[in-house]
Amino acid sequence: MQGTHSGQSTQTAQKLEHWKRRLLDLSGRNNLVNYHETSRTLRISSPDLAGAIKELEQETPIRVAQRRKARRWVVQETARTGESSGDRRTNEDTDDPAQAALRKRVSRLYLKARDHFQEQGLSTCFAAVGMVTIKEQQMPVLLQPLELSRGSPEKDSIDISFTPVEELGLNPALREKLHHEHRITLPAYAPQQGDGPVAYLDAVAKAIAPLDGTLEQSVLIDIFSYQKHIMVDDLTTHAQLAAKNPLVRAFAGEGLEQKQPLVRDESIDLLPADSSQKHAIEMAKAG
Repeated sequence: MQGTHSGQSTQTAQKLEHWKRRLLDLSGRNNLVNYHETSRTLRISSPDLAGAIKELEQETPIRVAQRRKARRWVVQETARTGESSGDRRTNEDTDDPAQAALRKRVSRLYLKARDHFQEQGLSTCFAAVGMVTIKEQQMPVLLQPLELSRGSPEKDSIDISFTPVEELGLNPALREKLHHEHRITLPAYAPQQGDGPVAYLDAVAKAIAPLDGTLEQSVLIDIFSYQKHIMVDDLTTHAQLAAKNPLVRAFAGEGLEQKQPLVRDESIDLLPADSSQKHAIEMAKAG
């Protein structure tokens, strides 16, 4: 038996939330909620956070390099590669180990992003702005989609073109994880209302303070995949419409509404029958 309409709405709403969590994947396998730097990570040491955000908002091509140069983002060497950060040489020697390591990491990043786009039609390269750490789990806060292109005439840099159709946005997996596991609701990220990225990161830092969480004001470039977030956004935007749909309610476990039976009382001959066939049918019905 079906419940009341309000009961149906509650049950469907709960199921919609469950579906959204499944689509987002809040497990440790998802680097949006359990991030670790890899051999393709580009951690930016210059410009600083505010300068990087300003250039991200301009959505203009930019290059990364090992050495400090004008109009370049400087990549910090990570402990994973066993190399130091900062300037190593002032010449353009292509045998510089730091330069070789940078080009390898950039190449890995480029090839991975290209494979995802060619095989799945997905843009998976992002600049992560701000990194939250809660109970040893790192989670990026804001994400900016990037489009990588090679072919620079110089050996120590790679062109990075920012995708013009998308803007800096909140990591949806972080928002859902904090809400689902810690009952913390992050404020909406709405830069058009005057709150810029730096101010928003400060608000996130205050929100996670009760969890002894920390926020690092960093910028790094890596592969993040949350292609299913579009479906999550649709479920959020059209939640009321979904709750009224009988098929969605049926999938949510509420059953289908009872309708008139499709089978009529009188029998219908699908094919013409001669007199002997009709006689046989009537005899069979009579037993």
